[in-house]
Amino acid sequence: MLRAADGEAELALETPASLTNVIAMITTAEDADAFQRVVPLGAVASLEFLAPARGRLVANCRLDDQARQALRPVLSGDSARARLTTRAEVVDAVGELVCRGRFDWSVRRT
Repeated sequence: MLRAADGEAELALETPASLTNVIAMITTAEDADAFQRVVPLGAVASLEFLAPARGRLVANCRLDDQARQALRPVLSGDSARARLTTRAEVVDAVGELVCRGRFDWSVRRT
């Protein structure tokens, strides 16, 4: 299951390694071609594990306004590079927050 809109993504699926942690960035693209030749490179990840995870896990990753503003010029082709941060939360089958994290990215257009 994937719900995505306006720089926020919630997913409950098996994600191939090539898409791990970038789905929220993809949702900011205005059309399918805007993310072509854009390469997000993870720079730093900081995770805080809060409780044992049980059952189905759901991760919610979001771009704040500052991250969206940094990413827009790369998606439009007006800039070749940007640095931004995404934040994520993971809840378990009963909705308990089990993990949260911050991910710093270097994004470039090839």
